Amino acid sequence: MEKGGFMRIFKLEFQKIMKNPMLWLLAVIFCLVNCLIIYNEVGNKDTSKELVIMHDIIKKTDDTNHSRQAKNRNERKQLSEAYQEYYKKNIDLYDKLDMTKILKQKEEMLQYHPKGFMKKFVKDNYEHLQKRVEEIKSDKEYNDAFYPGQYYEIHSLLYSKLGKKLIVEMSLLMALSILFIMDYERLQKTNDLVDATRTGKRIMDYKAFTGTLSGILFSAILCSVTWIYFFYCVSFKGLWNVSVASTLVAEKRYSGWFYPFVTFFKMTQIQYLILTLTVYLGIILLIALATIAIQFLLGNSYFSFAILILLNMALFLVAYYSNVTFMDVILRLLNPTNLYITSGAWFMENDITLSFAGNEFWIIGVTGVWMTLCVKIARNFKLYDRNVSSIHKNIKKER
Repeated sequence: MEKGGFMRIFKLEFQKIMKNPMLWLLAVIFCLVNCLIIYNEVGNKDTSKELVIMHDIIKKTDDTNHSRQAKNRNERKQLSEAYQEYYKKNIDLYDKLDMTKILKQKEEMLQYHPKGFMKKFVKDNYEHLQKRVEEIKSDKEYNDAFYPGQYYEIHSLLYSKLGKKLIVEMSLLMALSILFIMDYERLQKTNDLVDATRTGKRIMDYKAFTGTLSGILFSAILCSVTWIYFFYCVSFKGLWNVSVASTLVAEKRYSGWFYPFVTFFKMTQIQYLILTLTVYLGIILLIALATIAIQFLLGNSYFSFAILILLNMALFLVAYYSNVTFMDVILRLLNPTNLYITSGAWFMENDITLSFAGNEFWIIGVTGVWMTLCVKIARNFKLYDRNVSSIHKNIKKER
């Protein structure tokens, strides 16, 4: 097909999606929900004012306007003293941090005792993490100033609480964009007219592509609105180059444990944000592949959406299965819901089986391979089914 023809179809299909009020309504609702969460956590008048003063303290600036806005002159002094006290109390978190001990504590708490090759694999990973701890101490990454993690929990709010909601919301927008356009002809009862044309036999490929790009666009809008409002409420000016592994960034982890975010390599706040955005893109592309494959097979958006939800629920449950062998790593690499589970702890020590560098991209890559195969199989099945149906119709006409 000529390039001009493809662009014409793409434009027409894209316009259909953009004119769908349901998708825009969902995007607006998701934006409002996220902004409400941000407002409740860090955007309300008192917290916002405190964060402005705290930012001045961290950057060692003295904005008299901010001081006048405080209830009294002592508020800035009190916050400054609280920050200094917090700094002194937590600056030595790395002094006694031993990742091999963390591993043993986790194994006991989770009753997870790897065996065979898996035992060596996990042990080697945590030994590498301990070398990373020594590197952090040597480079003094731990000494970077930031909002006190225990007080404000900035990292978990942005990448876990909001992050998990963004993953679900972007996935829904992606799935619905694809299902709407791929099922458009059936709902409009124009299937026979479209299938009769030469271009119509490949129309689903164009629709899947257009739906995917539209899903990315909706996701970009949602993510942009959420992050713009977040960083409007929580200023990162002068803090983008702060190491994620800083002791000031550290927060309480699961089961009340408190130790720093030991990243697999040196990573600043801006680098973490960019890498997180990259993983978000990978996740919604995986959702796109799954949605396209299911829709090719079923040909009904309502059934496809239900199956997609059930599939994700099943994968989520399977993600917690374990047999303490290396098979655990393989199963996690094949299961994209692990990215949702570990959101907020990407690119750092987290799940015992996934505490190795690049596991997020391994999951996206491995899952992407088997999902792409599913799309190809489903597409070939659909083309075969259409050809058979076309033959039957011709036979009936001849009779």
